[in-house]
Amino acid sequence: MKTVPVSDMIALFQTMYREHWPYVWGKAEKGCVDCSGAFTYAFEQFVIACPHGSNAMARSFTVGHMLPISEAKPGMAAFKVRVPGEKDYDLKDKYKSGTDLNDYYHVGMVDEDPRYVLNAKGKDYGFCRDKLSRENGWDCVAYLKHVDYGEEKTDMGEKAVVVLASGSSGSTVNLREAPGKNHNIIVKVPVGAEVTVEEDRGAWCKVMYGDRTGWMMSNYLEYSGQDGETDDITAEGRQQIEEALKMLDHAKEMIEQAVDMIGSVVGRG
Repeated sequence: MKTVPVSDMIALFQTMYREHWPYVWGKAEKGCVDCSGAFTYAFEQFVIACPHGSNAMARSFTVGHMLPISEAKPGMAAFKVRVPGEKDYDLKDKYKSGTDLNDYYHVGMVDEDPRYVLNAKGKDYGFCRDKLSRENGWDCVAYLKHVDYGEEKTDMGEKAVVVLASGSSGSTVNLREAPGKNHNIIVKVPVGAEVTVEEDRGAWCKVMYGDRTGWMMSNYLEYSGQDGETDDITAEGRQQIEEALKMLDHAKEMIEQAVDMIGSVVGRG
C-alpha cells in the first residue's frame, strides 16, 4: 500500500493554515477547500485518491476503530459527530446500510502538537488551528489509510480479515483478477480468513490471500491492527471455521435442491 510520511501531510495542512485558505463548500483545490476537500487535495499531491466527504472518509479511509480525542496523535483525522435524534443530524441514506449511523459532519487533521487540530472551519472562518477539545465539538480521532505514522504505526492497514458486508449472505467473498464485478474470480476467500492489503483504491483493495493476489471490495475487509481481536483465533481454529462454513454452503445447496424438487412436484399437480 502506498504511504505518505505523516510529517509531509501535516506540513501541507500547516501551509493551508499559514496562508489562511478560504473555505468553499465542495472545493478541493489549491487555495480553496472545504473540510474534507483539504484531505482530498493533500492526498492528490501524492497521487492517492481520498474520498471527498467527511462521512465517506470516516467509513472508507480510516483504519481500525474511532478513538477518543485523548488518544490523538499527529496526523490522525479528527471528527465532529452527530448521533440519530440530535439537532441537525443529516446522515445520507447511502451511509445507512451499515451499523454505524453516526453523522461525521466535520473533519480536520491533528497538528504536530496533538492538542490542536488544523481544519477548514467554515466560510466565516477559513482555515483554522483550533484546540482539540470536546468544548469545541470534537468527538473522536482515527488513523488514516496511506499515512505512515512511523513508530506510532502498528500494522496500520496491512493486515485485514474478510468479513460479510451489511446485508450480505454466504460464507465466501470473491477475489477477482481486477477491480470490478465484471472481472473473473480467482478464488472464493472464506469469511474469517486473513489477507494482506497491498493497495487501496477506495471501493476496491488489492490483497494477497495465500499465494494468490487479486482484488476485493473494500467493504468486505476489516482491519485488525488496532484492537487485536482477531489475533485470539489460532490457525487451527480458522481452519475449523472454514470447514464449518463449507458445510453450511453444502447444506444450503441441498436445501435449494429439495425446494426445487418440491416445486416440480407441486407444479405437476
